[in-house]
Amino acid sequence: MTNGRSGESGTLLALIRRAAVKNTGKGTYRHIFILTCYFDMPGLIASVNTLGESIHKAGGTVAGITIVVDVTQWIKSRLSKKDIVSDIARSVRLNLDLVTFVPAWFPSQLLHAKAYAAIRPGKKPKRGFVVITSGNATERGLGLIKRLSNLELAMVSTDESYLQLFEQMMAEMVLSPPPMEKALKNDKYLQAFALFSSGEFYHRWQGSLSAEVRFKLTLTKKGLRSQREENPNFPGYRRTAKTISRDPLNLEKIFERTPKPFPLSFWRTYSVETALGYWLPRPIAALVDEKLSGAVDPYMIEIQKRTSANIIDQVK
Repeated sequence: MTNGRSGESGTLLALIRRAAVKNTGKGTYRHIFILTCYFDMPGLIASVNTLGESIHKAGGTVAGITIVVDVTQWIKSRLSKKDIVSDIARSVRLNLDLVTFVPAWFPSQLLHAKAYAAIRPGKKPKRGFVVITSGNATERGLGLIKRLSNLELAMVSTDESYLQLFEQMMAEMVLSPPPMEKALKNDKYLQAFALFSSGEFYHRWQGSLSAEVRFKLTLTKKGLRSQREENPNFPGYRRTAKTISRDPLNLEKIFERTPKPFPLSFWRTYSVETALGYWLPRPIAALVDEKLSGAVDPYMIEIQKRTSANIIDQVK
């Protein structure tokens, strides 16, 4: 059992580190393999770095890296294969052509297997190790988040037959990749998922702030008669056919006075209006988030002034 109460030494990542140091000799070469269903980039980087650093510490050399994940989880990550390979190669200071990332697709099935290995490439007998585990290459699975990590099971094997079978299985996934383009073309769900995941959604709010704090009164016959005579009994209220209403806080005025962070032309050019909100490509969304983080402050300050406890009491 890993990621329990034994501290950092009892995490899945620590177990992988010890296995790498113990099963790597000076002057040897090791190919790193990671097989996982779910993953996040901090977890993936941490597992690759731990394996790479441990191999170097033991006097060995990293010959290459192969990572296989479930295709649906890759799509959910909203990361391109190119970006993932680049980040992995940079983190372990390895050439891009030595890093392979494969989103594996099995029709109507989830690739749920997890394993971490460092195996001598090419030569026989096979040397190295493989960790078969329930832990994904995520921060929770590897034990990187204290008190919030998952409890996982893990078994380390150095059996030559296991190493050979595992290396062969990974090679088959790489040399005979699933028909990704066909899968995304034929499966409308995955196709839409891939498109949506390449951007961000922003809430399309078409309401009025004043509607949330408006007083509305239904007029009696006497009130209607008074309204027709243009003799309102409630000054400051707006008259309609059968009601009178008032917006005492005038929150809408804030948005008339304070400049908008983005003109309407921006949204017309860069966004797509959908039932889920305004969709923006991820690079544009990153700029929007950065801008909004500071642009919201003037609105918040003005709203807080108009909705102070004293003013609310007066209105009440």
